[in-house]
Amino acid sequence: MEEMRCKCKELCSSKCDLCLYQRSMDAIFREMFRGMKAARSDNNINCNFMREMIPHHMGAVRMAENALQYDLCPQLIPLLNGIISEQKKGILEMRNLMRMIGCRCY
Repeated sequence: MEEMRCKCKELCSSKCDLCLYQRSMDAIFREMFRGMKAARSDNNINCNFMREMIPHHMGAVRMAENALQYDLCPQLIPLLNGIISEQKKGILEMRNLMRMIGCRCY
């Protein structure tokens, strides 16, 4: 564990990687918040919540995928893969529930 801590602490990203990473993150944030704000709203809180959360979960997937393109602490990789897997599962569950309860999509 100590060896892993030292390796992770020593990792340094290049200026180019930092710039590319941040540029992608900025675009992901803009798209995520745009999707959340543009979500259709009606008189059903259940549907409204899921319409807003799907873009949020999609943003989390894209953020984790973006980070995985770079040299990372090995301990972070399983966490990012878990985020991708769980958020995709959550998106699918919300879409299925929306269909089941008759929510209009967007």
